[in-house]
Amino acid sequence: MPALKAPAIQAAELRAKAMNMRPMAVRYCALKVIAEDLRAAVDKVQRRLLLDECPLFKDLDGGDRIIDPKDYWLCQDEAACKAYYAAQDRELRAAGIKADDMDDQFCPALVAEHNVIKARRAIVDALAPLVDINPENLYGDNEDKFFELAMGLILKA
Repeated sequence: MPALKAPAIQAAELRAKAMNMRPMAVRYCALKVIAEDLRAAVDKVQRRLLLDECPLFKDLDGGDRIIDPKDYWLCQDEAACKAYYAAQDRELRAAGIKADDMDDQFCPALVAEHNVIKARRAIVDALAPLVDINPENLYGDNEDKFFELAMGLILKA
């Protein structure tokens, strides 16, 4: 029988390091709430524009109408897309959803969602080496499971 490998870190030390990571977990949670709120606000504006002011169609000949903001990329009419983007930018700024200094081509919901991904990855990258796991090997379902365990450890430490 092969000899067991000694744990990379003792439980008490892991708990202490996890407690020090609480600000990262709190930041992640705050960013997630902000991203969810921004997504709802942006989707509301996009949906209204698609239904009322800037109709988009999947085909150049006016085929199926796009009503879900997640499907706007299916539109092949470049001029209609530009008008939709301009109206969206104007509406989001007027509603205070998009900052005045944000680039026209950026979506505040996508920027916020990207910040959530970066905060989540920072937690994975910080905790994985403590349990002798290479964070580069964590992606997809394995990253999801590890992140869930990491947040449980951090918030219960």
